[in-house]
Amino acid sequence: MQMRHKQGIPVITILNLNTGRAERRRIEPPTHALLDRITAILRRGVGEVPGSKGIIVSVSFGTSTAQVLYGRGMEQLLLVGIAWGFTDSHALWQWLLTYQQIMSEATRATRAVAPFQEPSTLPWCASVCLPIISPAESARLARFAPTLAVTLIDWVIAQN
Repeated sequence: MQMRHKQGIPVITILNLNTGRAERRRIEPPTHALLDRITAILRRGVGEVPGSKGIIVSVSFGTSTAQVLYGRGMEQLLLVGIAWGFTDSHALWQWLLTYQQIMSEATRATRAVAPFQEPSTLPWCASVCLPIISPAESARLARFAPTLAVTLIDWVIAQN
Protein backbone atom coordinates (compact mmCIF):
# COMPACT_ATOMS: atom_id res chain seq x y z
CA MET A 1 0.00 0.00 0.00
CA GLN A 2 1.28 3.46 -0.80
CA MET A 3 0.17 6.62 0.97
CA ARG A 4 -2.25 8.43 -1.32
CA HIS A 5 -1.92 12.00 -0.09
CA LYS A 6 -1.57 13.96 -3.30
CA GLN A 7 -1.05 17.30 -1.58
CA GLY A 8 2.13 16.33 0.26
CA ILE A 9 2.56 15.32 3.85
CA PRO A 10 -0.82 14.98 5.60
CA VAL A 11 -1.84 17.50 8.25
CA ILE A 12 -4.01 16.43 11.19
CA THR A 13 -5.26 18.16 14.33
CA ILE A 14 -3.88 16.36 17.39
CA LEU A 15 -5.72 16.91 20.69
CA ASN A 16 -4.84 15.60 24.15
CA LEU A 17 -7.96 15.76 26.30
CA ASN A 18 -5.94 15.23 29.48
CA THR A 19 -3.59 18.17 29.06
CA GLY A 20 -5.57 20.53 26.86
CA ARG A 21 -2.86 20.54 24.22
CA ALA A 22 -4.00 20.94 20.62
CA GLU A 23 -1.97 21.41 17.46
CA ARG A 24 -2.15 21.04 13.69
CA ARG A 25 0.77 18.83 12.72
CA ARG A 26 2.27 17.48 9.53
CA ILE A 27 2.80 13.73 9.80
CA GLU A 28 5.63 12.13 7.87
CA PRO A 29 4.56 8.98 6.00
CA PRO A 30 5.69 5.80 7.77
CA THR A 31 8.56 3.68 6.49
CA HIS A 32 7.53 0.77 4.27
CA ALA A 33 8.12 -1.68 7.13
CA LEU A 34 5.96 0.34 9.54
CA LEU A 35 3.31 0.85 6.87
CA ASP A 36 3.10 -2.93 6.39
CA ARG A 37 2.74 -3.46 10.17
CA ILE A 38 0.01 -0.81 10.49
CA THR A 39 -1.86 -2.13 7.45
CA ALA A 40 -1.85 -5.61 9.02
CA ILE A 41 -3.33 -4.14 12.23
CA LEU A 42 -6.03 -2.33 10.25
CA ARG A 43 -6.97 -5.47 8.29
CA ARG A 44 -7.27 -7.59 11.45
CA GLY A 45 -8.61 -4.82 13.67
CA VAL A 46 -6.02 -5.69 16.34
CA GLY A 47 -2.28 -6.11 16.72
CA GLU A 48 0.83 -5.30 18.71
CA VAL A 49 2.16 -1.76 18.57
CA PRO A 50 5.49 -1.91 16.72
CA GLY A 51 8.38 -1.42 19.13
CA SER A 52 6.19 -1.74 22.22
CA LYS A 53 6.30 -5.24 23.64
CA GLY A 54 2.97 -6.22 25.09
CA ILE A 55 1.00 -3.13 24.06
CA ILE A 56 -1.93 -4.11 21.89
CA VAL A 57 -3.97 -1.77 19.71
CA SER A 58 -7.53 -2.48 18.59
CA VAL A 59 -9.46 -0.48 16.01
CA SER A 60 -13.23 -0.12 15.54
CA PHE A 61 -14.60 1.78 12.56
CA GLY A 62 -17.58 4.08 12.20
CA THR A 63 -18.76 5.68 8.97
CA SER A 64 -16.14 8.43 8.99
CA THR A 65 -14.48 7.79 12.34
CA ALA A 66 -12.52 5.19 14.25
CA GLN A 67 -12.06 4.34 17.92
CA VAL A 68 -8.59 3.09 18.78
CA LEU A 69 -7.82 1.48 22.13
CA TYR A 70 -4.30 0.80 23.33
CA GLY A 71 -3.84 -1.63 26.19
CA ARG A 72 -1.61 -4.10 27.95
CA GLY A 73 -3.28 -7.28 29.12
CA MET A 74 -6.67 -6.21 30.46
CA GLU A 75 -5.48 -2.66 31.27
CA GLN A 76 -6.53 0.22 29.07
CA LEU A 77 -3.72 2.72 28.52
CA LEU A 78 -4.90 5.16 25.88
CA LEU A 79 -8.12 5.80 24.00
CA VAL A 80 -7.98 7.65 20.67
CA GLY A 81 -10.78 8.92 18.44
CA ILE A 82 -10.03 9.65 14.79
CA ALA A 83 -12.38 11.58 12.49
CA TRP A 84 -11.98 12.24 8.79
CA GLY A 85 -15.60 13.13 7.97
CA PHE A 86 -18.48 14.87 9.73
CA THR A 87 -20.96 11.99 9.38
CA ASP A 88 -20.41 10.58 12.88
CA SER A 89 -17.63 12.78 14.24
CA HIS A 90 -19.95 14.58 16.69
CA ALA A 91 -21.02 11.29 18.31
CA LEU A 92 -17.37 10.21 18.60
CA TRP A 93 -16.42 13.58 20.10
CA GLN A 94 -19.19 13.38 22.72
CA TRP A 95 -18.19 9.81 23.56
CA LEU A 96 -14.55 10.86 24.08
CA LEU A 97 -15.54 13.76 26.35
CA THR A 98 -17.83 11.52 28.38
CA TYR A 99 -15.13 8.85 28.66
CA GLN A 100 -12.56 11.44 29.77
CA GLN A 101 -14.94 12.85 32.39
CA ILE A 102 -15.84 9.42 33.79
CA MET A 103 -12.19 8.34 33.92
CA SER A 104 -11.21 11.58 35.66
CA GLU A 105 -13.88 11.04 38.30
CA ALA A 106 -13.11 7.32 38.70
CA THR A 107 -9.39 7.92 39.19
CA ARG A 108 -9.90 11.13 41.16
CA ALA A 109 -7.73 12.95 38.67
CA THR A 110 -8.05 16.69 38.76
CA ARG A 111 -9.39 18.22 35.62
CA ALA A 112 -7.14 21.18 35.01
CA VAL A 113 -8.25 21.95 31.48
CA ALA A 114 -11.43 23.48 30.19
CA PRO A 115 -13.50 21.28 27.90
CA PHE A 116 -12.54 21.39 24.27
CA GLN A 117 -14.86 22.41 21.51
CA GLU A 118 -15.25 19.81 18.80
CA PRO A 119 -12.66 20.51 16.10
CA SER A 120 -14.10 22.27 13.08
CA THR A 121 -11.37 21.09 10.72
CA LEU A 122 -10.77 17.55 9.58
CA PRO A 123 -9.07 15.24 10.07
CA TRP A 124 -8.57 15.16 13.84
CA CYS A 125 -7.17 12.70 16.34
CA ALA A 126 -8.07 13.12 20.03
CA SER A 127 -6.68 11.06 22.90
CA VAL A 128 -7.44 10.30 26.53
CA CYS A 129 -4.57 8.80 28.56
CA LEU A 130 -5.36 6.71 31.58
CA PRO A 131 -3.33 7.30 34.75
CA ILE A 132 -1.68 3.86 34.73
CA ILE A 133 0.33 4.61 31.60
CA SER A 134 4.02 5.26 32.24
CA PRO A 135 5.70 8.40 30.88
CA ALA A 136 7.82 6.25 28.53
CA GLU A 137 4.77 4.40 27.19
CA SER A 138 2.89 7.68 26.85
CA ALA A 139 5.73 9.22 24.82
CA ARG A 140 6.04 6.13 22.58
CA LEU A 141 2.29 6.04 21.87
CA ALA A 142 2.20 9.82 21.34
CA ARG A 143 4.68 9.30 18.49
CA PHE A 144 2.88 6.27 17.04
CA ALA A 145 -0.80 7.34 17.32
CA PRO A 146 -0.70 10.18 14.73
CA THR A 147 1.11 7.92 12.25
CA LEU A 148 -1.53 5.24 12.79
CA ALA A 149 -4.26 7.90 12.39
CA VAL A 150 -3.13 9.23 9.00
CA THR A 151 -2.35 5.71 7.74
CA LEU A 152 -5.81 4.56 8.88
CA ILE A 153 -7.52 7.45 7.08
CA ASP A 154 -5.55 6.79 3.90
CA TRP A 155 -6.30 3.05 4.14
CA VAL A 156 -10.06 3.62 4.61
CA ILE A 157 -10.21 6.03 1.67
CA ALA A 158 -8.33 3.53 -0.51
CA GLN A 159 -10.90 0.84 0.41
CA ASN A 160 -13.79 2.91 -0.97
